[in-house]
Amino acid sequence: MSNTPSLPLILGGHTFIPDLGSDPAIDREAQARIVAACLDAGIRRFDTTYAPERVGLGAALETLGRRDEAHLLAWNFFFHSDGAYLHPPAAYAPHHLAVMQEQLRTDRIDGLVVHRVGDEAEDRRQLDLAVSWREAGHVGEIGVWAPSADPTALYGVDSPVSFMAFPCNAANPHTEVFVASAAMGWRSLATSPFNRGWLLDKMVDRAVAGEGGSPSQVRARLADAMLRYSLFAPHVDELIIGIRRIEWIAPNIESVRRGPLSPDERAWLVGLAVAIADA
Repeated sequence: MSNTPSLPLILGGHTFIPDLGSDPAIDREAQARIVAACLDAGIRRFDTTYAPERVGLGAALETLGRRDEAHLLAWNFFFHSDGAYLHPPAAYAPHHLAVMQEQLRTDRIDGLVVHRVGDEAEDRRQLDLAVSWREAGHVGEIGVWAPSADPTALYGVDSPVSFMAFPCNAANPHTEVFVASAAMGWRSLATSPFNRGWLLDKMVDRAVAGEGGSPSQVRARLADAMLRYSLFAPHVDELIIGIRRIEWIAPNIESVRRGPLSPDERAWLVGLAVAIADA
């Protein structure tokens, strides 16, 4: 077990699947190595949205024998009959708890995200179900996705929610959502600093075309700036990132240690984001 202090980074479940990112998929052995390296480095929280992510993370932690070092987050996305997983969220049903436990190979889920499904009655019912799982000791904390700029209208003042997750990057800071969630007393997990790599790719191309320089050096500079922009945005407590190469772990951690962007770094990054939006 690592004694390294915990970092405000969460390994995203997209690390474990091929479809949601601009980088190649990795095999189970490589996934386990990345999970081990993250644990050793102080990244101890792991996010899983889709079913294959839970399966991949569960297998990695079981292989490593390090489940007790990890804090696991799960969402209400499940396989459909066609075997695909890029479907909308499904409201939690009683049998889903056992499904998630089996996929993650654990008897406890540390954080459960309740993604709204667009039906008020179903959303109330699934939140109540999540609370019952928490009261029974199967779930730790309860979170939500995309609470809007007025979370009290959706969840009330005395909500069982303790955290939320929402995108935050230079192209889409969503400042009002994070401010409103902080007013609720929720922790905020920012997502999509690189928009699964696609935003990073666009900004690298724009920067190289406008300023020149080595694409690899520009990419490293931009990746650092984008991570720091998201993590150190107002009211952001933690940042979910995908890591598909073990050699990316150290640069990500170094970015955390560099702290917030300087005014010049921020102006450069936001200027690139605006230029892409206007293109």
